[in-house]
Amino acid sequence: MKSKTTKHCLNCGEDLLTGKDFCPACGQKSKDAVLTFKQLVKDFTQDIFNLDTNLFRTLLALPFPARLTKMYVAGHRKAYFTPIRLFLVSMFLHFTLLLLIINLGNEINNSSILGYMEKGRLLQRFDQTALKFLGEDHCDQIDSLRNGIFEDVVYPDIDTFPSKTGWGINSIFGDDDVRKYGISMKDAYEMDAEPLYKKYKITNKMDRLKVSQYIKYDTNRLAGVKFIIGNLAWSIILSVFMVAVILKLLYVRHHIYFVEHACLVMNLHSFAFILLCPIFLGELFGAWLSTYDWIIAWLVGAIFLYGFLSFKFYYRQGWIMTTLKYTLFGFSYIILMALFSAVILFISVFLF
Repeated sequence: MKSKTTKHCLNCGEDLLTGKDFCPACGQKSKDAVLTFKQLVKDFTQDIFNLDTNLFRTLLALPFPARLTKMYVAGHRKAYFTPIRLFLVSMFLHFTLLLLIINLGNEINNSSILGYMEKGRLLQRFDQTALKFLGEDHCDQIDSLRNGIFEDVVYPDIDTFPSKTGWGINSIFGDDDVRKYGISMKDAYEMDAEPLYKKYKITNKMDRLKVSQYIKYDTNRLAGVKFIIGNLAWSIILSVFMVAVILKLLYVRHHIYFVEHACLVMNLHSFAFILLCPIFLGELFGAWLSTYDWIIAWLVGAIFLYGFLSFKFYYRQGWIMTTLKYTLFGFSYIILMALFSAVILFISVFLF
């Protein structure tokens, strides 16, 4: 299929200049108005592998402390990813890899309450049939076998809900408020909500909500953990803009706009996210961090040093003043992250 030239740009509608192959307004090529598979492949390879794209320019500038922020603030905005775009894309990639690692892990699924309940039912069947087939003469062997296979397993109708062996949601709010009702594990996971509330006289709305969320989380812990981690991304976003306010106060005499502080903080996060992505990829395909955990320590140190040098090069203060303000920034960030994470975690548990 032959290419053809049009009088107007197909992208922006601007009048095309005679003899020129590109639009004077947006730069799109004026030929090849008819889309072909060859053109589709060519556009794809240029966008992905062209070293002159703003993606590669951004990634090449990012490792240099504060350079990307300086370039963006100085007006070089067309050639690079905007700080907020880079921040959101790198955070999305970071959390996607983290969720994939969690999804492939078996620890969460193996600790599911459904498996715990099934062990309790198997214990009941074992006790009911062991004496019948082996007889009282083999009591010692039966007890030894029972303890070896069903250690710490309790009958579902005797064990109190929620299980003390659970984890995750139990640490978010105290389960003693629920255990005081004496709900059996069997009833909790086999009865419908309203009959359960009526049988155990649960009238408090908050306690009812806790019971329902315990059950919902324990029957699908993997989905619950992924939901909570996904929502925790909001704590990072909120912390970024709040610490930018703190930086505005710390450097109030510099007459720097709030958005400049926000750009610097977002670029610091983007550097950290991108630096950790290869580690997550390695963990995804090899699960080697447990053996080489010292790599994380080196990466944390590199991120800390990168942030410090970014402060030094961007704000251009002495080493002592930079150290002091960077320390205040760090403590403020930790406090804000802990606060926002706790609030969002608590909300996520009740929304799941």
